[in-house]
Amino acid sequence: MSWALASYACILAVFRLGLSRWTIAGSLGESLPYAFASFAFLLAPLWFFGFGAGEWLRDGIRSRWLRIVSPALLGIPYLVFAFPSGDFHWSLGTAMVALPVVLAALLEFSALPPKFAWQDLAVLGILAATHILRVLAGAWPQARWPRYPLLGVDASLMLF
Repeated sequence: MSWALASYACILAVFRLGLSRWTIAGSLGESLPYAFASFAFLLAPLWFFGFGAGEWLRDGIRSRWLRIVSPALLGIPYLVFAFPSGDFHWSLGTAMVALPVVLAALLEFSALPPKFAWQDLAVLGILAATHILRVLAGAWPQARWPRYPLLGVDASLMLF
């Protein structure tokens, strides 16, 4: 896991250096540190799931309620960006926290067989519809680069 952490830190450092050369840095102004922190929180699940965090979470979280509530942490990237930049909207904040929790509850309280079930299809359909309909697109209005798809990927990894 130390290799994963070291490489994650390197990726963030390189991204931060490159970010200063893009025009997006100027458009973010004083919100740049919050946008960068938000991106780091969105990238973390993707990166660490690639290094086995999924198995660690699956085996380590024994409490059913904790498995349902822990996906609410996926709302942190939005909060990190929205509160300091003054772009917080209750509807988006609620969706960022509630959507992963509701989907986790759907999967957790279903007696799912090891094969693909209707609950899996429902969760994937809701995630796809959320992305296609751009339900969460207004979450990072100043950023001008779409981070809401990362949230959907993060939720998918955590749920499955």
